[in-house]
Amino acid sequence: MIQPLAGQTANALAGNRVLLEGGLAMGPGTGSVTGAAQTYSAANNQWTAAAPMGMARDGHFSVRLPSGSVLIGGGFDADFNLTARTEIYDPRLNTWTRAAPLPEPAALQAAVLLPNGMVLVAGGDIGSIHASRLAWLYDPRANTWSPAAGMLYPRVGHEGVLLGNGTVLIAGGATPWAERYDPARNAWSLAGRPGARLSPAMLVLGKNEALLAGGESVGLKCLSSVVIFSRGSWAPAQSMMKPRCDPLAATLPDGSDVVGGGYAGDTWGSMQRMLPGARRWSHFRSLHFPRCSGSLTYVNHGLLAAGGYFEGTEIGMAEFLALPS
Repeated sequence: MIQPLAGQTANALAGNRVLLEGGLAMGPGTGSVTGAAQTYSAANNQWTAAAPMGMARDGHFSVRLPSGSVLIGGGFDADFNLTARTEIYDPRLNTWTRAAPLPEPAALQAAVLLPNGMVLVAGGDIGSIHASRLAWLYDPRANTWSPAAGMLYPRVGHEGVLLGNGTVLIAGGATPWAERYDPARNAWSLAGRPGARLSPAMLVLGKNEALLAGGESVGLKCLSSVVIFSRGSWAPAQSMMKPRCDPLAATLPDGSDVVGGGYAGDTWGSMQRMLPGARRWSHFRSLHFPRCSGSLTYVNHGLLAAGGYFEGTEIGMAEFLALPS
């Protein structure tokens, strides 16, 4: 990697590339918020500096749009103040362009691309770790934000995924309840009780199931427990081999989920895989460099693990885990 990072966001781009955006950087000003971006080419096994963002940010959201561009928004700026600014990266031109700002400054939101091409952004920290229940819709074609129906519960430290039926499932944060957003009705409904957990791994499992794994309890205990959402309710699955706060996670093309890394006192390098329909884990290849708060991205028939922390220090190493052909 060009620069050690932790807490960055990552998006797969066309041409078997991955873009890393923002986060906390090591170097001059260790742990400082960065506006740097860098791309990895899986075909060439090479990192390249991308154009820097218009501002430094951490705790932001990022979503790849249908055009192939990447929308970045919210988070904390270089002075750790909340920001409403958003911008869009064009990978063809290697440029960032200011987009319409969020209606309110926030960080640690959940952001999900909807089937109609719009982006749902929900909840987040709106000051002094005060959780919001507001939700917004971004239209990339018009470059506008409009209010969506508010969530049933205020949330920060939550996650969201798009299910195969076009609805968005939100879980995590300090509330034990999950909820589902229906874009066609612009309405939220309760979606079971998976329990409260902060910053878990949340992934689609197959088409209409979702996996919620690890994270941190409200009592600040790292969790190994796993629950799966299926047919409107949650059920426990086999726990992970280790408790994992701030784990790395990715979904593979076959619908299976990989969760690994994380920490619970020590930083882990082990990784596990769960297949659709299964409720048990199988061992997956271990990371060469244990890490938490990094990114795990599927690209070019493999997984790119990048950045993160090891024993409290930002990591400048990445590794590519090729999948069996």
